[in-house]
Amino acid sequence: MKKLLLLSSIVATSLCADPKPFLGANLTYTGGEAIASYQETNVERTKGYEIKMGIEDDIYRVYMDFGKVEWNNSTARTNLLAGELTFPMGNPLGTKRDMKLYMGLHYGIVNFETDLTGNDRDMGEMYGMQFGILSPCLLDERGTVEFGFRNSKTNITTQTSTYTHELSSLNSLYLGFNYSF
Repeated sequence: MKKLLLLSSIVATSLCADPKPFLGANLTYTGGEAIASYQETNVERTKGYEIKMGIEDDIYRVYMDFGKVEWNNSTARTNLLAGELTFPMGNPLGTKRDMKLYMGLHYGIVNFETDLTGNDRDMGEMYGMQFGILSPCLLDERGTVEFGFRNSKTNITTQTSTYTHELSSLNSLYLGFNYSF
């Protein structure tokens, strides 16, 4: 709860500046770690997607991120609040805006469904950090291309009388496009 209050206060103070709203979409390549009652295993990597909306300024971004990733027998849906600091790297592409490095934190809810235990669903917290690069899009002055990595911890356990499945982490590589208004 303290993490959510901290991120909410970051959002509130950032609204006092002159931020620009943005929308974005990411394609993800996601995997993680899961522990079943009979074995410990890595979750196979698979494709997913994310939609995000938020505000950005020269030194930060704050946004909500809604994502979905599906495996053969499981689905994870994420709703995250993320805050990032951005660091200008200069203008190697000759555009009007700088390329930027970013790093930040996220916190939110993950809804995990699996048919291994009879279509069980569980909801839990998800928190972690992300970092990456924002590059101005050469085709549109308001667009940015984003490449990043997110590492998240979760606390989800699905349990029946004979089976226990715990999702302990998710990590994603992602490529996306953002558009500022």
